[in-house]
Amino acid sequence: MSVMAACCQNGYAVSPGRHELGSHDTAELVLYALDIRSYVVSIQHMARNLLFGTVARRAILARTYLDPAREFHLRELVRRTGLAPRSVQLEVDKLVNADLLVERRDGNRRYLHANEGHPLFRPVREIILKTDGLADVLRQALGTKGVEFAVVYGSIAADRPKAASDVDFLVVGTVGLREAVRRLRVAQDTLGREIVPTVWTRPEFDHRRQSGDPFLATVLREPRLEVVGKIPGDA
Repeated sequence: MSVMAACCQNGYAVSPGRHELGSHDTAELVLYALDIRSYVVSIQHMARNLLFGTVARRAILARTYLDPAREFHLRELVRRTGLAPRSVQLEVDKLVNADLLVERRDGNRRYLHANEGHPLFRPVREIILKTDGLADVLRQALGTKGVEFAVVYGSIAADRPKAASDVDFLVVGTVGLREAVRRLRVAQDTLGREIVPTVWTRPEFDHRRQSGDPFLATVLREPRLEVVGKIPGDA
């Protein structure tokens, strides 16, 4: 965070290129900005430490934090993670006690969903997206044979998922649409979301890019999650 940004958050009126702050005020604002930066780093560190826990913890967080608008029955989490019921139950108890998961009970049934209001929600989700979560599931299912590069785009990549959001997936290479759909079927079952692949050859991708194709321009402009390779020309 810049001193200018810190000024704005502290209520100082600052116009571009001109301000009336003395050296003492400036020093305070620099310290304030450093405190904010330290807080952000601390949150990110805590999120990483959280995910260095048990296999059950990472698996549960991967399922719930990738689909925060959805409630999961405890037995569904057991089925989706493939872990022993006792291991899942113990880890769920810890995550509920830590407020990372929100629990709703209906008789003896336990329903759980991610706590989007927790300070660690966003950093944990960002790490999951790049590690135990979406990218890894898609990468393992799709493989690299016939795939030059592949990226997730749309609401999930932009961190604006809804319960019914599909996984919008651009695949470029020699693999055909039918084969890509076949490979991704297992990933769709694992994620519990429909995967909608758009499959192009490299010449088609290059042609669309050079001709200013509106759809591709939007994909390249908005946030993306790299799954295989890297889009040529990306910074």
